[in-house]
Amino acid sequence: MRLGNLIVMSSALLLLPSCADRKVAVAEEPAAVVPASAGNSAAEAKMMPQAGNSLRVFFWNAENLYDLVDDPLTGDENWLPGGRERWSERVLADKIANMGEMIRAENPDVIGLVEIESQAVVDRLMREGMKVEYPTSIADARGDARGIRAGFISRFPTVDRRSHQVWNEEWINEDGKHEVTRDILEVTVDTGASGSARYVTFLVNHWPSRSGGEIRIGWRKQAAAVMARRTAELFAQHPDRLVVSMGDFNDELKDPPFTEALSLLPPGVYRGTPDALSFLAPGFELLSRPFEEQGTYYWHGGKVWNILDHVLVAEGPSLQRGVSKSFAYRPGSFRVVRDARFEDARGIPNNCSVYGRRDAGDESRCMVGVSDHRPVVADFIY
Repeated sequence: MRLGNLIVMSSALLLLPSCADRKVAVAEEPAAVVPASAGNSAAEAKMMPQAGNSLRVFFWNAENLYDLVDDPLTGDENWLPGGRERWSERVLADKIANMGEMIRAENPDVIGLVEIESQAVVDRLMREGMKVEYPTSIADARGDARGIRAGFISRFPTVDRRSHQVWNEEWINEDGKHEVTRDILEVTVDTGASGSARYVTFLVNHWPSRSGGEIRIGWRKQAAAVMARRTAELFAQHPDRLVVSMGDFNDELKDPPFTEALSLLPPGVYRGTPDALSFLAPGFELLSRPFEEQGTYYWHGGKVWNILDHVLVAEGPSLQRGVSKSFAYRPGSFRVVRDARFEDARGIPNNCSVYGRRDAGDESRCMVGVSDHRPVVADFIY
């Protein structure tokens, strides 16, 4: 473990001005929750995890998972039939089928997604790709200028859903234009367990891109502050709440938005004092594994693998007091998901971009493509 990476920052970040939060559904601590699948077949009921099971969290940057419908409010024109990317029903169906195969093989209970355009593609991925009907399927209400946003699929019923704005009016990019990035999607689910393990809140992140210079590092620090502030609010309202943050953070664990804006700890290491800035980072476990098993994204410009996709566990009061032993990260379970069928000879994942391909045209397919990111999984016991 690289304990030298552990840097603790003052909680002054939580004093940043509050960004706009949008609550979509209200049900903070319901006395009883009826799953969306209630009344359906016994087969569907069996999909709900039972107490004593493990809970698998799966995160994936789906890379431009667009639908085929023009949204006049976003810049999705390149991913329409006839657009630059030559996006088509055939390519979309291939991508969904391939992604679904990889997800099914992992049998996750909770799935976080980014770079999806709409509720329609999340539903298609679940039904046509994964070939399941889970009670929870969500696309965030708002995306960035291109229309991409976060999504969430879960075997558990949802009891609360919110969005948290990361950007502000002072975000001006290198071209002098106002920058809008993705919101943080918050979803709270009911696991059906007793005690502190019953309600788990997931935060799905997609922080600003690494391209564009130093200014974007500052933006990602601000995104980290928003995530920490919301975590602190959850702990203040619900001291026993368990909070899991996942996403394409566009940063490695050694980068400033993590080391300066948060305190990241390897699994099993605790600071001793509950702090909303403190997160257990299973990604530290990857550093001791073979190089080809570490990377989640291959940067062709620098010809190097980056670990940009993470699952983080907020080190709140429940973890500190030990009352959350019924919900704990399973040491050693965090890993990068690979499937040789959807990689090139170098192990780099194939995507579904047909722009510039010699065979690109109306009959283009994406037979061996998924995304330019590898997914990650982490297991919990509850």
